Amino acid sequence: MNEKRIRCPECRKMYDFASFKQKACPECAAKEAEKYARVRALVKEKPGINLLKVSEETGVPHTELLRYIKDNKLETTGGTGHASRCDICGAFVGEGERCRACVRKHGAFDSQANFKKKRL
Repeated sequence: MNEKRIRCPECRKMYDFASFKQKACPECAAKEAEKYARVRALVKEKPGINLLKVSEETGVPHTELLRYIKDNKLETTGGTGHASRCDICGAFVGEGERCRACVRKHGAFDSQANFKKKRL
């Protein structure tokens, strides 16, 4: 059997990547899913809530919330509470890693470190 075992970046436990295909072991992935579900539920319940209040009320660190925004799992409402900046020009972005102007000019950036030219 051709198993690829890797170490979980969260708990450092070894797990079978080939059968699970996640960046974390099944236990840590389940904990992450539960945290994300708490955040989504709160944001649905209280639209427009700011990042710090979400962190306080859910117990999810703000750094993880920023990662959710970068990974397009959450987006900001566009007020002054933007949490992320464009990787190219430094402008505030509501979702992803680049502002709209830089996506139009340079293309989108996918998670495999490749550039995708956005069709306009």
